[in-house]
Amino acid sequence: MDRDWGPRRAHVVLAAILGGILGSRAAAGSSSVSSQQPGQAGVGAGTATGTAAAKATPSGTQQRLQQIQQGSALAVTGLRKTDGGLDMFLFYQDPQENIRFSRCDTTQVTSGNSKTCWDVPISISTFARPGAHLSVGTILYGESLNGQTQLVYSGERNRFLSSNLNDRITPRVTDDSVNAKQYTMGSNSSLGSYWPWTLYQDSTGRLHHVRNQLRSGYSPAAEWDEAMLDIVAMNGSSLAIVPMSTNMSRIAEKGGYSLFYQDLQGRLAVSVIDLNSPQLDPTYPLSWPTSAFVLSPPSLVLFEAAC
Repeated sequence: MDRDWGPRRAHVVLAAILGGILGSRAAAGSSSVSSQQPGQAGVGAGTATGTAAAKATPSGTQQRLQQIQQGSALAVTGLRKTDGGLDMFLFYQDPQENIRFSRCDTTQVTSGNSKTCWDVPISISTFARPGAHLSVGTILYGESLNGQTQLVYSGERNRFLSSNLNDRITPRVTDDSVNAKQYTMGSNSSLGSYWPWTLYQDSTGRLHHVRNQLRSGYSPAAEWDEAMLDIVAMNGSSLAIVPMSTNMSRIAEKGGYSLFYQDLQGRLAVSVIDLNSPQLDPTYPLSWPTSAFVLSPPSLVLFEAAC
């Protein structure tokens, strides 16, 4: 790849995020954000309409968070800001099947304004099914879309659905224009995202990608395309995307990413998309072997290897 990813590991980031949430001593409730009508991709999202409310606990007992559903999928994205801080979003389902996000802005701690970077968790209105799979990415374009968070999730009848979150636009959360495409995933399909791409698996095990049809200058559009890849993965395979460059002009078209998945024997496999395409940049260093190796435990090793 063009970028030195360094020693950072995604599972370490997730551990820190979950520790910040589950280790909190105060179990504040959540604000509620309503999702609005579908709009353009890159046009963000809704304002908080609820208020935080602490749950009552018996005297002398420690208050505990009950906001994450047992076995909930997790999706995390982050953005390094110009002030040196890191802005992170963690999405998950609560026991009522609603999707919530927790936000950590590390500048709150480094500036001395707070002892924790974590804000009160917020619930957003979606069409997520029980036990939904989640993935999330960040859109960077211009001033108003820098950055915008795009959540992709599995909805009722295994629909491929998405919501946008943008602090600079009112309403703060909106349904994404891709929802009108009515893409259908396999019942056990995982998701993997890196803007403008998202991976999913159909009912036969074959992998697909969905791509935003970016405008000139790589600004987000309201149009999308979808393609079936020549890859059949294990049913319910974990999925992860790794960009082949940090230059948007080189990853926005075909050949812009590689993907990690589990093959039919459950082994870790990697593929560079459109490896023989004339659109593939000839200067890409292909950093991964084409052979697969045993994956154990599946989700942790796949996530670590991909990041």
